Amino acid sequence: MKPSDYIGKSGKIAELLFKQIPKLQAPDCPIMDRRYLFTGKPGLGKSAIAEMLGRALVTHPLGIETVNGQSCSVDLIREWQYCGRFYPMFGMRVQIIDEIESMSSAALCEIRSYLDRLASKTVIIGTTNRTVEELPEQLQTRFKIMYFEPIPLEIIADWLQIKFPRLGAALAGSIAIQSNGNVRAAETVAMSIGDNWTTEPEVGLP
Repeated sequence: MKPSDYIGKSGKIAELLFKQIPKLQAPDCPIMDRRYLFTGKPGLGKSAIAEMLGRALVTHPLGIETVNGQSCSVDLIREWQYCGRFYPMFGMRVQIIDEIESMSSAALCEIRSYLDRLASKTVIIGTTNRTVEELPEQLQTRFKIMYFEPIPLEIIADWLQIKFPRLGAALAGSIAIQSNGNVRAAETVAMSIGDNWTTEPEVGLP
């Protein structure tokens, strides 16, 4: 995928991040500019955009490491600290922590020091469905925060009609209303309807 594949504010964030790539790849890029936190409701593309940015920054898939917050242990963070002494093999290191708020208390204490001394040529991205105010203090003040907002229903409906032309305006609108701003949910419903079409679709969800 590419930034233009995303819609609403998610698309604007993706475009902004891609413009930052030359700066992020520079050896003198400040630490604060290499720490991102994506926050917003589910289904807005936070994890997908993090992975997309990671692939654009590194020269090999092994340069990206993605973990869930529950799996981001003290031992893993210490391993990252050790590896940070050496120049990355693939040009950059990108470390993505999904559901970062689910890290243990011990891991949160450990990552505080890691973030404050983040090694050169390393980018770390955390994602969360919670608001910043609901996060532990260690995560509130150490990241550049990207706020993902629910996509307006009319934008989702228009996007569905472009991606799934057979839906029609009425059905696309109905799916968008039920999605409540969740693009992933809207796309999943549209795909499931498309998989079951044997004739022209009827208006209304299955």
